[in-house]
Amino acid sequence: GVLWVSGVVIELGEEDLAPSLTSSTHTWVAVHGIAAWLMTLLGGRYAWTHVALCWRRPATGTHRHTGWATLIVWMVLAASGLWLMYGPADGHDHTSVLHWWLGLFIPGLLMLHLISRRTPAQLTRASHPKT
Repeated sequence: GVLWVSGVVIELGEEDLAPSLTSSTHTWVAVHGIAAWLMTLLGGRYAWTHVALCWRRPATGTHRHTGWATLIVWMVLAASGLWLMYGPADGHDHTSVLHWWLGLFIPGLLMLHLISRRTPAQLTRASHPKT
């Protein structure tokens, strides 16, 4: 959530979101970078364990496909973030657009990955809680 919100504030500019605030873009970029570092640390710790555990399960169809798509998007997102921080300035415009759209897209992809494992019957039961 911190990554997503800070990314939106950086891209749209806080002047557009809250004109009464003074510009603190550098602070938002720092928050975004620290959150990205923590996400990379946690992802490196838990993602591969998750993949190894799920790989042993019988074919999971769409769930496995959305898992690979999520992993690939995270990796491209991380690589584009590194490019924005350390790459040459002449590639920043295109990389920034890629990073922005992938960042906006990732919460939806994660949600799709979470619900793709459920069967239609489970989804129907979840939408009608017991009373």
